[in-house]
Amino acid sequence: MEYRHSKITNLKKCISNNTVQVLLGAILWVFAVWYVIHDSGGLAGYDAYFHVKMSEIIRDQRSIIKEFPWATCSIWADSYHDKDLLFHISLIPFLYFGKVTGAKFATLLLVFITAIVLALMLSSAGLRNNYFLTLSFILFSGGAIFPGRLVLCRPHLLSLIFLMISLFCVFRNYRLLLMITAYFYTLGY
Repeated sequence: MEYRHSKITNLKKCISNNTVQVLLGAILWVFAVWYVIHDSGGLAGYDAYFHVKMSEIIRDQRSIIKEFPWATCSIWADSYHDKDLLFHISLIPFLYFGKVTGAKFATLLLVFITAIVLALMLSSAGLRNNYFLTLSFILFSGGAIFPGRLVLCRPHLLSLIFLMISLFCVFRNYRLLLMITAYFYTLGY
């Protein structure tokens, strides 16, 4: 019992360290993405429209899509499965803001969560200070490639979150949480 209590105490310490820097870093990520997408009349990339439409169909039909007649010349022609189901379901609440605006809000929220989870993972890997500088460096050091991927409303944002939670679980030896994360990872990406 004491071993379990110490894991919970360590998790609380990990989450509470440098909270202000983590939040500022996450807000910086959101602002950088918002700056790129706020004035555009549409969504970045082509896939975002597919994901928004799939979410809309799931919402309107109130069920999971089992047939995909538009993919007659693909591997999904005979047996369709929605490999991004969790992402499509997570977009549904944002559709009430409108398709494009909702997708942009969803993207900003996923970017915020990605930055927070990245800081948590870095903390579990041993980083103890300078979260704001580290998050800023990660955001801007890759040129246009990494920030360019952050502006896309696609399931890879959810994948980044699950990947980093998985790494956190591995670093901390949280096997049950790793198993749960792996289950949801397969539904989301």
